[in-house]
Formats: sequence, C-alpha cells, structure tokens
Amino acid sequence: MNYSRRIDRPKGLYFIPYHSIADNQNIMLGNQNLDPSYVHSYEVGYAIQQKRLTINPTLYYRYKTDDVKKLTYQEDESTNVFYTTSVNLGTRKDYGLDPKFLYRFATLVETYGKYQCFLLQY
Repeated sequence: MNYSRRIDRPKGLYFIPYHSIADNQNIMLGNQNLDPSYVHSYEVGYAIQQKRLTINPTLYYRYKTDDVKKLTYQEDESTNVFYTTSVNLGTRKDYGLDPKFLYRFATLVETYGKYQCFLLQY
C-alpha cells in the first residue's frame, strides 16, 4: 500500500513572455501566472511468486489539481490567426489496474510483460 503527494511544475517554456511564431497563423504565448499541479497518488499492490513466474498486480488512483493544458483561441475571426497558451485548467482523475509479469526461463534468461488498463476523467 502506498500514498504519495507530488508537485508537477510547468515546463520553463510555458513561462516565456515573448511571442513564438511558428508561422503567420500560429502564435505561441507564454503564461507567467501558471501554478504548479498537485498529484495525490494511491496504490495497492500484491506480489504472487511461483517457481519461475512472478505476477504483481497493482490498483491505483491519482487525483491531480490545477492541471496544465494548452488553450488555442482566435482573437479575430477575420484574420485567421490562432494563439496558443498554457493555462491551469481543472482537475484530472486516473484510476486503473497495472499487472506486471516476470517469467524466468533460466538463470540469465527472463521475460517481462506489462499491461495497463485505466480510465481517465477530466
């Protein structure tokens, strides 16, 4: 069983106050008012081990606040110019199952597999 709280800080590129022009119709704007995102993560896992096979299923739930997303908008519809900036936009919830498998064929030969099924909500 595990709980962790993490701070995800926005990338430095998101803060640059100058315009970055990819072409005449797409302009990137920095946002100096971005806040960090906070992630609360809960995990419950169990290890099942036989002679050569190890199975490790893990259930998880993650709750993120102030998630940073890109926002694209058009100030004037007659100019056909689009602006893109980053904003703190709402919350995000992830939960799912993350089973891992390890099989040992011999002392130095093994194979590892992982499958992840999850649900993401905004």
